[in-house]
Amino acid sequence: MQSTAKRALLGVAISLIVVGAVMGGIWNTVFDNILKSQLELKNDSKSFTLWKETPIPMYIEFYMFSVINPDDVVKNKAKPILMEMGPYVFRQKLALECGFQLKLNDDFHGIEVSYYCGPSEKHTKVNITWNVNQTITFNQIRRYHYLPEKSNGSLDDKVTNLNTMSLVVSSMAKQFPGSLVSLLNIFLKKEGSVFITKTVRELLFDGYNDKIIEWLLKLEHGLHLHFNIPFDKFGWFYMRNNSWSYDGVFNMLTGTGSIAHLGKMHSWNYYTKVPYYDGHCADVNGTAGELWPPNENGEAITMFVSDLCRSISLDYQEDSSVYGVTGRKFTGHREVVGNGTEYPDNKCFTRGTTYPSGVFDVSACKFGAPAYMSFPNFYLADPYYAQQVVGMKPDKDKHEFQITLEPRTGIPLSVSGRLQLNLHLHPEERVTLYESVPDVFMPMLWFSENAAVTEDLADEIKVLLIVPIAGTGIFFGMLGLGAFLLLIFILITLRGNWKGTEGSHLMGNGKEAS
Repeated sequence: MQSTAKRALLGVAISLIVVGAVMGGIWNTVFDNILKSQLELKNDSKSFTLWKETPIPMYIEFYMFSVINPDDVVKNKAKPILMEMGPYVFRQKLALECGFQLKLNDDFHGIEVSYYCGPSEKHTKVNITWNVNQTITFNQIRRYHYLPEKSNGSLDDKVTNLNTMSLVVSSMAKQFPGSLVSLLNIFLKKEGSVFITKTVRELLFDGYNDKIIEWLLKLEHGLHLHFNIPFDKFGWFYMRNNSWSYDGVFNMLTGTGSIAHLGKMHSWNYYTKVPYYDGHCADVNGTAGELWPPNENGEAITMFVSDLCRSISLDYQEDSSVYGVTGRKFTGHREVVGNGTEYPDNKCFTRGTTYPSGVFDVSACKFGAPAYMSFPNFYLADPYYAQQVVGMKPDKDKHEFQITLEPRTGIPLSVSGRLQLNLHLHPEERVTLYESVPDVFMPMLWFSENAAVTEDLADEIKVLLIVPIAGTGIFFGMLGLGAFLLLIFILITLRGNWKGTEGSHLMGNGKEAS
């Protein structure tokens, strides 16, 4: 019995030491490999289920700018006085929310993942194709539902601002022959205007009939001209609601082979370089904005924004907590809206006139409209822009573009994508209606697209992040217990306190049993 007991105690001690030391040393690596297999986008992976129909509630807030002195602007070149209206809040269509629960297998060889579903909003991917080059091709559908209880105002509120189609066609006049410019002036004298008043619903998703669009379509058909007008009404987001084609065709990496490539764009609308910009500015890079690879140390992140036909980069600012989960907060800095003089790498975003930092040209992406994007209220812009109008109140808390990512998983904890659309009103000597207007970058609207993990989902992320810590603690606890038993074995062996006869104590006090 003495020999058996000694072998048993020694065997248990050594086993605990070996398993504890080995697994304690490699557990983080094992966990990371398991996690990567769960994050990788595959047809049968749970991450694919979450990505296909985004479970995180997503809202978009629209703020409209209305000009309260339009006649004075046209007749006297007065500074436009703007009134900010809104927010007009929308969410995406009600669907199913899928969450995950994690459980460590009894044999420590993997993690079991279970899912549940309940009501929430969704952002749906369709026309999905898996490609042999470890990419996935898809379209996405955005469904918007108005929330009057969260809004300040009604969709029937009236907004006065620039007549977009009138301004667009006047900008196009640079390429028109003289005879067509004469026709344009006759037409605009009858149907055109510098300013127009429409309801919020017409300006956003419903659209409105416009005589200028009808005229251009007739010219296309009658004179065999090509204006490439893809719509029959005008509205900033007309035809987008419930459309699978509006945002374009996305092709992105699945993370197979390298989790660092998870969610990164390979092409958009079959372009790896878009035709709207030059040089490296035309590159389609960064993520599509929903799937992010783990990012524990990176100082910047990049995302491709289809509405802008370009990528933008955000810089690390600070750590931030969302429902107790710590993430790395990335924000849009001045370089996003900087010109090529101040930031030479941005020079290839500009094909025409270089303006002060604060806006960037998206006219080529918007069918030739003189459209420029900025941060809301010209936040981080050169004072040149805010001084052209009355009513701008830039505020970091309200107008900053920010994304907070959990570093180990890349899960977005909080997103506030904030941008402002501006039109460049300027004199056009060939067009009578615009020959005497002021030169001003006119804010039209700004929006904030918001998403944040729910408290329940944050709790699940906490569990996920505790697994590597708990696993390491368990295994090193096993190592400590094994060392303790080994120490007992050594002490008893040195004292000779092992007894092996029948009826004796295994660990006695050195005397025979009476």
